[in-house]
Amino acid sequence: MLDWVLSKRNVLGELPEKVDDDGNPASVVPLGWTDSLFVLTLPQLDRDDALPVPPQAR
Repeated sequence: MLDWVLSKRNVLGELPEKVDDDGNPASVVPLGWTDSLFVLTLPQLDRDDALPVPPQAR
């Protein structure tokens, strides 16, 4: 999965916000949140315990 995501980077190394059905970047401008959330998720995938979930608002 990591190789697939990294293969979608633009010439600046930024990850696209969306990818179309053909595997091409579909958004105009990559968002910083996309890159940061992906980086934050990587170490969590190596954990054996469940990821923390914020409580739902009532």
